[in-house]
Amino acid sequence: MKRLIIIGGRNLGRELLSLSKQCEGFGNDWMPYGFLDDDKSLEKKNNLPLPIISSVEAYSPTNDDVFICALGNPWYKKKYITEMVAKGAQFISLVHPTAIIHDNVDIGHGVIIQPNCLISDHVVLADFVTVQAYSTLGHDTSVKAYSHVSAYSFTGGGVVLEEGVLTGTRSTILPNIKVNQFSVVGACSLATKNVPPFTTVFGVPAVAIASNAEQMSK
Repeated sequence: MKRLIIIGGRNLGRELLSLSKQCEGFGNDWMPYGFLDDDKSLEKKNNLPLPIISSVEAYSPTNDDVFICALGNPWYKKKYITEMVAKGAQFISLVHPTAIIHDNVDIGHGVIIQPNCLISDHVVLADFVTVQAYSTLGHDTSVKAYSHVSAYSFTGGGVVLEEGVLTGTRSTILPNIKVNQFSVVGACSLATKNVPPFTTVFGVPAVAIASNAEQMSK
C-alpha cells in the first residue's frame, strides 16, 4: 500500500487529509502518511493529525509514495509540484464521491474535486487543478493546469481559465469569458469580460485592481 503525502501543512492540507479518507483508494491503494512543509511549527498551530516529515526541498520521493498538493496559490503550487515531479514524484487525483461529473469530462493528473461540485458536459480539467466544494463548471469549460477554483465558484458554458488562474469564493464568470494566465477573479465578483494575464479583478462587474506580475517574477 502506498503512502499518501500532502504538500502543504496549512489549513487546506488539513482539510484535504480529512477529505482523502472519503475518496476512492483510501485504505486499499494508499493511506495518509504525513505532510511536506518548511514550517515544522504548523504541526501544533494547525493541530495536524499527522507529522510534517520534511520540507519539499529536502524530501526524496520513494516508490512507496504518492502525493497530492494542498497549496491554494497557483504560482507556488506550480513551483513545488514541478520540483517534486523532477524528483520522480507520482501524484494522484482525489474526486469526492458526492461530486456530480457529467459524460465526456476530461480529468488530468493530480486533480482535486471536493464535495458537491457539478462538473458539466465536455469540461476539461488539466493537471493539478483544484475545484473546491459546491462549485459549478458549466458545459465546455476548460480549466488549465495549476488553477484553483474556490468554493461556490460558477463558470458559465465555454469559459476558459488559463494556467494558474484563481477564482475567489462565490465568484461568477459569465459564458465564453477567458481569464488569462495567473489572473485572479476576486471573491463574490462577476467577470463579464475577458481578464488579461497577471491581473486581479474584483467587483460587480469585475474591474482590474492590481497586477500580479511582480509576485509571479519572484
